[in-house]
Amino acid sequence: TGPTLPCGSSLTARLGKWDTRKCGWQLCSTKFRIEFASVEIVVGLDDDPAPESVNDYNVYKPADQEMDAKTKQYIRMGELLRDKTTELTQLIVLTLPVPRDSTPAPKYMSWLEVMSNNLPPILMLRGNQQDALTFYC
Repeated sequence: TGPTLPCGSSLTARLGKWDTRKCGWQLCSTKFRIEFASVEIVVGLDDDPAPESVNDYNVYKPADQEMDAKTKQYIRMGELLRDKTTELTQLIVLTLPVPRDSTPAPKYMSWLEVMSNNLPPILMLRGNQQDALTFYC
């Protein structure tokens, strides 16, 4: 058996599609011969971040930016990533958040920093918010 594959989405959790998501990860992992012991759906993205995490974020926060719901969500995502990461974790693959046109660049970069701070190497992939792996036979 191999490692646990954590995956999660607040939207997926709200829609109750956990089993579908699990099956998708299991099928994709098996297809690419990635060994795993279990697939774990990570929930709690909609919870408020811990006060300590918010204080840590203030180091990266642009001085003129307010703390909005999206920022709190990215702080919480960083917490969940750190909670699920062990000393055996060698790489985290994460979908790069899509910035809106109205999001200032310093704020966007602070989101990336708060999600990746104090973690093993992270590969952030830009996509269309869909889980996908492509291979050619």
